[in-house]
Amino acid sequence: MLKLAIRHLFRQRQYTVINVLGLALAISTGFILAGYVFFESTFDAHHPDSDRLYRVAMHQVSATGSDEYYASTYSPIGLRLKEQYPEIEDYVRTVVSNSLFTTISGNGEVAFNEEQVYYASGSFFSFFNVPIIKGDTDGRLDDNTAIYLSVSTSKRYFGEIDPIGKIITRNNLEDYVVRGVFEDLPENTHLNADFILPYDAYHDSDEPETNMDENWNWWGSYFCYIKLDNHNTPSELESKLGDFMISHKGDTWKERGYRFDLKLQPFSQLHFGIGDDVELVDDSRTIRKSNLVTIGLIAIFVLIVAWVNYINLTTAQSLLRGKEVGIRKILGAGRANITRLFLSESILLNAVAIVVAIALTTSSLSFIINIIGLPMTPADFFNKDFLMVYGVILIIGALFSGYYPTLITRSSNVVRMLRDNLSTSPRGNRFRHGLIVFQFACTVFLITGTIGVYNQIQYMQSQDLGVDIESKITFTAPLVRDSTYDSRVKAMLTSLRTNAQINAFTSSSTVPGTPHEFRIGGVRRLNASSENASHYSLSYIDGNYLDFFQLQLLAGSNLDESSPADNDRVLITESAARLLGYTALEDAIGDQIIIPRGTVTIKGIIRDYHNISLKSDFEPTIFRFRNDGFKDHHSVSLTTGTKVNEVLPIIEREWKAYFPASPFNYFEIKPRYQQQYKTETDFASLVLVFSCVAIFIACMGLYSVASFNLVREQKNTAVRKVLGATVKSLVLSQYRKYGILIAIAIIISVPAGIYSVQAWVERFASQMPIQIDIAVAPVVITLAITIITITGLVSKAALANPVDVIRKE
Repeated sequence: MLKLAIRHLFRQRQYTVINVLGLALAISTGFILAGYVFFESTFDAHHPDSDRLYRVAMHQVSATGSDEYYASTYSPIGLRLKEQYPEIEDYVRTVVSNSLFTTISGNGEVAFNEEQVYYASGSFFSFFNVPIIKGDTDGRLDDNTAIYLSVSTSKRYFGEIDPIGKIITRNNLEDYVVRGVFEDLPENTHLNADFILPYDAYHDSDEPETNMDENWNWWGSYFCYIKLDNHNTPSELESKLGDFMISHKGDTWKERGYRFDLKLQPFSQLHFGIGDDVELVDDSRTIRKSNLVTIGLIAIFVLIVAWVNYINLTTAQSLLRGKEVGIRKILGAGRANITRLFLSESILLNAVAIVVAIALTTSSLSFIINIIGLPMTPADFFNKDFLMVYGVILIIGALFSGYYPTLITRSSNVVRMLRDNLSTSPRGNRFRHGLIVFQFACTVFLITGTIGVYNQIQYMQSQDLGVDIESKITFTAPLVRDSTYDSRVKAMLTSLRTNAQINAFTSSSTVPGTPHEFRIGGVRRLNASSENASHYSLSYIDGNYLDFFQLQLLAGSNLDESSPADNDRVLITESAARLLGYTALEDAIGDQIIIPRGTVTIKGIIRDYHNISLKSDFEPTIFRFRNDGFKDHHSVSLTTGTKVNEVLPIIEREWKAYFPASPFNYFEIKPRYQQQYKTETDFASLVLVFSCVAIFIACMGLYSVASFNLVREQKNTAVRKVLGATVKSLVLSQYRKYGILIAIAIIISVPAGIYSVQAWVERFASQMPIQIDIAVAPVVITLAITIITITGLVSKAALANPVDVIRKE
């Protein structure tokens, strides 16, 4: 059988190449897309008992009905929950912090500003299955001088030297002894720790005067994880947690007009936020389930289109092999023999396609990861569980696509086969035409979706932000500061201002493109009840901030740093003014509002602007002065025509002059702002690249079927030419035949694609209007690729000499 299968495949070289290439592209595409979906959907699945692990999130609800979800909690929550609820088997608390670490290695002093510094309690290493490969393998976190490093972090600081027992200094203040080295955490986990220190070490160094087991005043950086026992469900425990929170903070929340509920977020859902339509305030990378579903559907579409092509072409070929099969039956071949013959050809062809796909994938995987921006390494695709599942899918697809054509031939009688009647079956023609409609409906749907995604991204990026972010550089404040910090910052910025390439500077707690660091609740007008209180973003600025970012004052005036009274005055955005209940902005000027720990006066109203991307609505924001180190971002604006690489050495030189012990870290504001759309642009790139692959595979299928049909109809075409048919009429008849099929595919898929795009853009605060181009462009593109695909074949058939064709009969 194998020898016969090889002989047949070589005899039909053109169709064999088309099938192999189409299947190989589809298998490679499906592998990459399915591998990505598997990677994203198995976030945090490697932890032991992951089905019993939960992160305790907070749901903040104001009296006005607005709500937000936070991944962080109050520090005492984990301890108090464990004490009060026996169904909690274990818990871990963490704090994520920034620090400057220095050490002395073989290359002298090494210093880095680090962002992934974890302070963890108790059983962190066993709770999360973080293997310690060197040093104290028990991972004890009861010694406040101990520190654990990841493998990559150890190499950054110590190279190949054994770090165990070495001293590493935090913020030039505290010395820690390296007790162990743990494996780098995998990419598909929300834990990004480079350093792990004891939880109590954070209290001793950063909150020395506060008992964090009793501190219910701050929850910005604390995270709590619990493990439930086998006998309780999260819903049962969650129903009790409302009373737990009220018992600790109920009176304070009632006064401020809001409350907190605790939500147990399963580890399997951490990567998706809380619900597909709710953004969780969290520093870790999240993705929407609907995006993964879309990418998974593309993988399925591509594989189905390739197998449909294979079935379509193989079925068509099997019809012309009726005489061959009929003779085999006369010579004694049974149904089993016929089935084995066709299956051996299918398995052989699919095996060759898989080999080609493996070569194609391994040679292009790194390039595709980089060009599309996938958060993976090539090794992440070769997960044994994924390979097993994907292998089973390929086997099932190969068997089905190979088995179906045998049904056409083995069930027919010998007389029909020898008469060659199978090749003209109307039912068979309808089936093959239906397959063409199906695969082009899939590709038109993908074209429509791709255009919609790109249109939405371009729409958001083209809107007026209400803030100027052009030619601006921000460098972050040193993590180690003393009483001279503010004066040194001002001296440095003043010195930079003398440079002709720098025309302005400002200092602030945040800059456009980064979320406001502070959120405050209980804000209301002076005589309003707590029921009218709401939450607002809070930003600390200097007197240059508005002019620097070209923010427009709609009422009142700017804050004045030379006026001590302005320390108790604030600026608010117009959305904040409306939330406070002002219908006329001028009425807000001079009014007092209550904020946590005081009362302030409104001095000015700023036009709403997009501090973060247009994916979110305008943030009601309060701006005020503060001079005690809360302004972590120092920004300079470059003169027109100045390039960043020209001025960076100047800024870095000034930085080193004033802060010699601190690394210089900077970013450009506009690229950082555009980075907020990375999830969408990566998604769009992924859809675009593999939609093009699907279109190419569909075109190959159309080309092969059209080629096969034209060969089959060449006698009919020759007779029509002899009877007077023109080349133009012959060409148009073929266009008409395939044009009808493509039109049916367009009618089915374009409305479905537009509906899907509308559903997708609803997640954004700024939504593009659905315009005619999203319907017209897929039609034009599809018709164009159809004409390009079949024009050469149709023209060649129409121009053939009828005498040559008829002579062969």
